[in-house]
Amino acid sequence: MAAMRARSLPAALVVLVSSPLVAQGTSADYQRAAALGQRWQSKIVEFPRSIRWLDGGEALWFVLGHGEQRHYVRVKCSTGERTTGPSAEERGIDASETALEPLSAWTRSRRGGAETRIRLENTFESALHVRWVDPDGTSHDYGALEPGERRDQHTFAGHVWRLEFANGDVAGVFRAESDEARAVATADQRRISREGIGEPGP
Repeated sequence: MAAMRARSLPAALVVLVSSPLVAQGTSADYQRAAALGQRWQSKIVEFPRSIRWLDGGEALWFVLGHGEQRHYVRVKCSTGERTTGPSAEERGIDASETALEPLSAWTRSRRGGAETRIRLENTFESALHVRWVDPDGTSHDYGALEPGERRDQHTFAGHVWRLEFANGDVAGVFRAESDEARAVATADQRRISREGIGEPGP
């Protein structure tokens, strides 16, 4: 019995000593593992946040990327032909065609959104003051919006913009979205924001 244990001991030692070496792998194993991430990174597809139709359904467009990497994609549905570029106008896209819903006058900005733009429009016969409402509820002056004026304002998704008359009365409150959209100050939007019918909080 003792002799059997003595004979089996070298075999056990071989297994114990060799196991860590196998687990560590070779230099080639590490190189293959490092190359694997690079190989699959190019296969990852970024999906659009939203898709919008053009020409009565003949084409569609969407936005990919953020900041300087932001670009517009237009696809012709019948052929699948795809054009891409940093300019919406060059793709035949009106990126500000979507109108934002008015919100409660007490709405505040949210943090962490992607870069975007909002088109502010004044339909009233008097000038409006443009104010950005930060996450703490403090408003910051961004100048005047004259009667009939439209302004493309750089901002971030989730940020809230408030349009006011000279006496401080609210004309409209809007929250920017990931995709560009219009914030149109009208009598109806004014009523909704004043009466707090829109989104009530931050």
